[in-house]
Amino acid sequence: AVLVIPLIRQRWSERMTRVDISARTDYAIRALLSLCAAHAGGGAAVSAETLAVEQDLPRKFLEAILADLRRGG
Repeated sequence: AVLVIPLIRQRWSERMTRVDISARTDYAIRALLSLCAAHAGGGAAVSAETLAVEQDLPRKFLEAILADLRRGG
């Protein structure tokens, strides 16, 4: 059974492919993950400034992304 795990991992990793995403998508996902982590931790609202600093993102660009996410629901 010990040898099966590395073989499964090897096969899975062989199927992995690289996906190129835009900076906008990357920043949106990073911001959403930070918001989810803050919510799961029972934390209060997180400001765009805090997200920008934590994730090392351009604040103005992040604010535009967050505005799009708010409009999208």
